[in-house]
Amino acid sequence: VTAPLAFGGNMVSNDGTYWYHTFLTSGTFTPDQELSCDYLVVAGGGGGGGAGNGANQAFPGGGGGGAGGLRSTVTQTGGNAVGVNLESPITVTAENYAIAVGAGGVGTLGSNSTSTNGSNSIFSTITSTAGGGVINYVPQSGGSGAGGNQNGGGAGGLGTTNQGFAGGAGGNNAGAGGGGGAGATGTAGSAANGGAGGSGVTTLINGSSIT
Repeated sequence: VTAPLAFGGNMVSNDGTYWYHTFLTSGTFTPDQELSCDYLVVAGGGGGGGAGNGANQAFPGGGGGGAGGLRSTVTQTGGNAVGVNLESPITVTAENYAIAVGAGGVGTLGSNSTSTNGSNSIFSTITSTAGGGVINYVPQSGGSGAGGNQNGGGAGGLGTTNQGFAGGAGGNNAGAGGGGGAGATGTAGSAANGGAGGSGVTTLINGSSIT
């Protein structure tokens, strides 16, 4: 096919077999006819917690924000190994589909206890869940969960099944946990450092390798 069978996206390309519609901002996807669509839908990540107040237990530093949920029909979906629990393609018809590209959450500074979750991303019946932030010193669950607090320790927020992983645990009198990623749980905080964020996943959704 020498012309796309749908309109919409910030970038439209093909490789001789598939047409790719990439939305970097929210918009509308409009097929000309009934089509079967593979997809990769990534939500906005959560904001990270504040730095806290050193060893003062009343003002622990918050963990890293969790990555936005990742749902995909190709290569790997979030929260799983490669090729495990992949999503199924969906069928679209000749109508307008609103595409929502979720923004990242807002991080916080100092001993302020509240960052924000990200925002969901949506394509038709597919919703990827926003990443968790840190609210009132509590790591939130989300597509991937936020890391646990510094000093007070405790588990990170949970990830969403088939979208992402939990945040890393906060250290007891040690660093905060890293936010969870689509590919792995965040790392726990240590006596010297906050934990690293969980890894992303690599996909071939558009014919080339993107992480």
